[in-house]
Amino acid sequence: MKEESISVGELVAFFARHFWVMTLCLLLGGTTGVVITLFLPKTFKSTSSIAIQSSYFRNPLVSDIISEEHDQSELRAQREALLRLALSDSFLDTLAADQHIYDPTAGEEKVRLERTLLRQQIEYFSLNPTTYTIGVRSGSREGAQSINEEILKQVMSTLESERLKTLTTTRNAIRSHVKSAAETLKELEAAANSRGVDDIQDELARVNADLETLELHFTDKHPKVFALKRQQSSLQHLLDALEKARSEKASLQSDEIPLSGAAKEPMQDVYNDLMKKLSYLNILLEMENAAGDSSHVAVIEQPSFPLSAVSPKKSLFGMAGLFVGFLLGVAIVFMREFRAGAFWEPEKASEQLDLPYFGELPELPGGDELKLLQGRSGEGVRRRLPGPSRERYVRRIGHLPKRGNSHPHG
Repeated sequence: MKEESISVGELVAFFARHFWVMTLCLLLGGTTGVVITLFLPKTFKSTSSIAIQSSYFRNPLVSDIISEEHDQSELRAQREALLRLALSDSFLDTLAADQHIYDPTAGEEKVRLERTLLRQQIEYFSLNPTTYTIGVRSGSREGAQSINEEILKQVMSTLESERLKTLTTTRNAIRSHVKSAAETLKELEAAANSRGVDDIQDELARVNADLETLELHFTDKHPKVFALKRQQSSLQHLLDALEKARSEKASLQSDEIPLSGAAKEPMQDVYNDLMKKLSYLNILLEMENAAGDSSHVAVIEQPSFPLSAVSPKKSLFGMAGLFVGFLLGVAIVFMREFRAGAFWEPEKASEQLDLPYFGELPELPGGDELKLLQGRSGEGVRRRLPGPSRERYVRRIGHLPKRGNSHPHG
């Protein structure tokens, strides 16, 4: 027997002999897959899109105080962090209670599981560096759209509140530093004034002592006595003025921010710069409150109403059914060939078995009986052919039996 690999043509011929069996199995499998989708629970998906501009993370008036990020990967991470912040546990519990998804007052383990399942029905992904799509899956069209609307409101509110929170926190910090700088300036000025009063008092005490000594020897008309008295009067007036100024400054309220020209220049520069930044932040907050969230965040697409189910997909189940039908058809074909006992055509079998091929027996009348031996009476001896039909037996023997032989050759 010759060993030879099976060619593509042989496989094509093999399946061509069973074309209708394969076709029927494929049609049956594909139809079954599509019909199954009609009885499975359907899932609908509603989508919406928002744009978070890069200006959301920038503050032109106070960029030297609030750090800005320009790297696209960092900005994307910050955007996704804000979206995760919006989908907090408390919001999901409130959403579940409003949409009758689960009971937030149930056991902790059950609520945690239901919350995880709800999060799996919510997805968001970026279309480009600034645009994000939010998708929500639900068992009904109305439910998917309604849940998406609530999530979109929560996301927009979170984005607006987080930006205002950052600006407000920065303003409060600057205001606190301004007050601290003002207190420092007051202390510096008070310390400077205190040292001046002490010096003047010491000078005045020295002048008084010298004046008393000279008055013991000279009259008031003496030039030295006259000069010391004038100096004494000047120092006394200056001391009175300083004490009056210090008492007035001490009466200022603690929450007031006084300006002082007597402070040292570095501290005064810091104070002035903080006051300028505080003014800028107040302007920026007024602009943000007036513009709302439309200046940095915009809704590009409102939550859509799903027209068709996203699962189960008829095309996917149909392809799976066709594959199963193909496997079933192959199995049936092989079973039929095994039962028939022949995988080759007579010519191919003759070549592989190295036996002569004479032809095929013609169609004979008279049922499944073939006259094998011719007797003297002319009736002969009949023997029933093995197998399902004469044609298959013809393929097995490969040639006609000779007259007078008791059995077929081959």
